[in-house]
Amino acid sequence: VFVAPGSPSNAVVAIENGGSDPHCYVYFPDSQDHWCPLAQTNMSEYGSNLMIKVRVSGGALPTNDISLLAVQGDEFLKTGEKYDYRCVVRNSAVNVVKSFDVSYSLDGVLQTTKTLTAEKGFAYNENAGFTLEGISFTTPGEHEISVTVSAPNGNEDIHPEDNTQALKLTVYNAADALPRNVLVETFTGITCGNCPGAHEREAEAFKNLDVIMVTHHSGYYDDVFTTDADKSFTWFYNGGTFAPAIMMDRTNPNSFYSTGYYGPVFLPGEPSEIRSVYETLTNIPTTVDVKLSASYTPSTHQLSVTISGDVLSDPLAADPRLNVWLTESNLKAMRVNEKGELAPFPQNGSPLGGNYIHNNVFRLTLTPTWGDKVDLSGTTYERTYTCTLDESWKPENMEIVGFLANIDGADCNNCRVLNAAKMALSDASIVDGISRQLSTVNSQLSTVRDLQGRILSTSAAAHGVILVNGKKVLQ
Repeated sequence: VFVAPGSPSNAVVAIENGGSDPHCYVYFPDSQDHWCPLAQTNMSEYGSNLMIKVRVSGGALPTNDISLLAVQGDEFLKTGEKYDYRCVVRNSAVNVVKSFDVSYSLDGVLQTTKTLTAEKGFAYNENAGFTLEGISFTTPGEHEISVTVSAPNGNEDIHPEDNTQALKLTVYNAADALPRNVLVETFTGITCGNCPGAHEREAEAFKNLDVIMVTHHSGYYDDVFTTDADKSFTWFYNGGTFAPAIMMDRTNPNSFYSTGYYGPVFLPGEPSEIRSVYETLTNIPTTVDVKLSASYTPSTHQLSVTISGDVLSDPLAADPRLNVWLTESNLKAMRVNEKGELAPFPQNGSPLGGNYIHNNVFRLTLTPTWGDKVDLSGTTYERTYTCTLDESWKPENMEIVGFLANIDGADCNNCRVLNAAKMALSDASIVDGISRQLSTVNSQLSTVRDLQGRILSTSAAAHGVILVNGKKVLQ
């Protein structure tokens, strides 16, 4: 504990080893909020730091204090199967911890309490780990495991409020599970210098995989590809935005990738790390599937998309939504020049400059930005949406992406994608107005008449005299 003049906004305070310890505080007598964490007051930009090192001694020191930092393991469990959960505990006091008690509850019912020992012990600010083995449920639905640590070295913990962690679990029958297709959303920009490198890492991570990917040009600076929807989706950062960034199935990766992210969006690391997140999500079961079909009229640029699927059981989504999007690939970066015309624009961070290719660019949503409400209480669902494509878009480079996701306007970490699908727009059935007219004319021409105009046959393969625009023609 330190006493410093002034207020936290202009304090010049530092501590040996960086002052990042959350248990270190500074007392500011002239400030309205007297006590402030030291980590927030190390304001070196205001001048030279006052380096202070203090050794506190006496009989009233915090001698026994442990914290449970995390409970890690599968969040989706098959009925009847056994699962293990890894737990991390930290010593937050001066005494070396050589033993402590662990108890855990399932759905609020205490299962067991035992004392764990560490032969060498772990000192202040050091972590130790233990595993709860054989956790199992027989009933499908939402469940919870709650873990508590206590009694460091057999003594009372002076700060028991940080001794418990709970983890929500979803239990399902294996027969109710369907294959999951993971939706990958990335955030990028033409002026993002680090984005080309991230795109390369992502390409390596997803090599040999048919990934459903959508790229939002938002999170950094807007560019010619940015839409209002792209801007809205930065809500998933749950804080400050950045690029390059990636989001998979709108799921926060903290429990199985890297801690510290406030929302589902995270920084794409090494290819192996990206691949690991993808494969973890692929193995999460789902009880709904997504199918896409479409028809396209080139002469009018009209597109009709039907999204449908089967529902094996309640997906436990409070507010499920249907989403149908369009993406386009093989695009060069552009900008509006001083003449108001589109002109090539070099991609920052790439030696290709104006020849850099952008793929999977989000173009349009056929549904509302946050999806269209859908009832999944039955065994199937189906909905059809239509739109008119921009004439500058090239259908041969476009994909249709459809997915089901929960939406929770109060919590971006509760918007998990339930399942997804994609199809090339070039695979849509072609319905052209001109073709239909020609088909009608051809069906009329198939009527065979004699020289007096009497109908002899309606067979398209017949031969004889037919009438075309009122004139008799030999067929």
